[in-house]
Amino acid sequence: MDIKRTEINLNLESYKHEGHFVEVSIDLLIEVGSYITLLVNLYDNNEFTWNDDQAVIGGNLVRLYKLIFGVLDNVCDQKGEFVQIFTRLAFECIVNTRYLIKNYDEKTIISYKLNSLKTDKRLYTEIKSLIAERNNMVLPIEHRMMSSIENLFAKSNIDLDMDHKTERNWGNKNFFEKTKSLGLDKLYLSHFSMTSNEIHGSWSDLMFHHLDTNSDGKFIPNFDWDTPRPQPLTAIAFLVPTLLIEYLESFFDNTPRQILTKIEELENRVSLFIELHEQWLKKNQ
Repeated sequence: MDIKRTEINLNLESYKHEGHFVEVSIDLLIEVGSYITLLVNLYDNNEFTWNDDQAVIGGNLVRLYKLIFGVLDNVCDQKGEFVQIFTRLAFECIVNTRYLIKNYDEKTIISYKLNSLKTDKRLYTEIKSLIAERNNMVLPIEHRMMSSIENLFAKSNIDLDMDHKTERNWGNKNFFEKTKSLGLDKLYLSHFSMTSNEIHGSWSDLMFHHLDTNSDGKFIPNFDWDTPRPQPLTAIAFLVPTLLIEYLESFFDNTPRQILTKIEELENRVSLFIELHEQWLKKNQ
């Protein structure tokens, strides 16, 4: 697979406005996404499949690719709020996947699955209770919902009768604790913690993005979109290569050194570009 290399122009004078940095950031994210698609099509067997434990890692990599696509789509549409939302989701996906790789054992995988399926189990139990109250009369919609949940558990290799009283957070760590265990806590606090406002629709989100004030200090609606900036894009582009290297080194015995070298070089290029943007901001703002 021939992946196009994003060239970095080191001449600050060539960047007339921040939009030029956004354009390069888009190319870097496309390059990052290309490496994800390359790696998820590598297998450690001749069947070209994942077992259900490997699928936890592989599925998260596919999800990450789609989230990056969502970032790029909304950058091109100039919808800055959605860019923030998708980059936060991508960051969370990166943290979860790296944590799973570093703690890849049966206990962690089962914890991840059980925590994910507990809402489905709760719904299944509630439907069974309603059926019992009707003297075992099953409504068609209930039959479909129960069959769907049973199929989900069967494909997940999780017994519906298994005790689902799991810890509050899978892996027995909350999200911030996971970022700390990976050495990403400072990056989380500086780049991604505030974007939870955009995801949950807090008052801060309304104030910054969806409301304006008139001359009397009264609130009026704001239907304008924020202009996307380079930082969310380059932050994700910088984080992905480490994840991909850890994935290769953990699950493949004979990874071509050429692939690792290219991914490491991509990480260095992104780091260089981030520093270049900081220099530009210092000079122009």
